[in-house]
Amino acid sequence: MKSMFTGKLTIKGLAMGNSLENLIGNLCKNKGIQDISKVPMPLAIPTVDITKGRVVYFLNKTINEHYGISLNEEDEIPLYMYSGNISAIVRASSSFPGIFVPKIINNMALVDGGVRVNSPVSILKKLGADKVIVVKFNKANRNMDNNQNIISILLRAFDIMSSQTTMDEIEEADYVITPKFSSNVSLLDCSKNYMLEVEGYKATKKAINEIKSKICN
Repeated sequence: MKSMFTGKLTIKGLAMGNSLENLIGNLCKNKGIQDISKVPMPLAIPTVDITKGRVVYFLNKTINEHYGISLNEEDEIPLYMYSGNISAIVRASSSFPGIFVPKIINNMALVDGGVRVNSPVSILKKLGADKVIVVKFNKANRNMDNNQNIISILLRAFDIMSSQTTMDEIEEADYVITPKFSSNVSLLDCSKNYMLEVEGYKATKKAINEIKSKICN
């Protein structure tokens, strides 16, 4: 905390994410697939280079990188990477800013792609997806008071930011499933995973006929 008053920036105390990277690395090793280029099904993993604010996609399939890009968007063209260690990429894409240390890949400090692209619909269509279904969580307002810790504040800031950066992508989806929850669910709270699965299943089952009509046309 001392560094907050000296003007010096430090990442000491933030989680390194090594456990996750090692876990994914072992799973990939057991499967005999360690580079994203070797994954058989189309795959896109979004990250953000925190030093430049640029979206960096790791893909296993070559795409037309300029398809659908207008001239006034040239400066916003993402960087596309077609190879890389899967465990390192997953580690980078899971690095929530302020909680996990960015992952350095090719001299880029990469963090969670949700900083810029929380629902990456357009990249899936560039990969060849005919129909894209999005699951959108309606985030309830977090009750903020004087007892909130830095994590709660970061999560609230991320909620606000991601809701703005996600709308354009969601509008490109063919169908949006919106599960409803009776209580707040924190982005980093794994204790409610089962509840999320159940509510997601209920929402999908309720909309299944409409979903079929959308994706079968």
